[in-house]
Amino acid sequence: MIALTPLDEPALARLLEFHRGRSLDPATAVERTWVVDAAAPRWEPAGRNATATR
Repeated sequence: MIALTPLDEPALARLLEFHRGRSLDPATAVERTWVVDAAAPRWEPAGRNATATR
């Protein structure tokens, strides 16, 4: 079993959020959602105006 130190926990949380298709932008603390667009896949702010498809 792997023991996580406090320094590892934030990195693990970011990895898990990325895996779910979401990310918390560390610079702005804005949650972002992965937008699946064949022309230009990208991260966009999540919420009311989000255009993400899952």
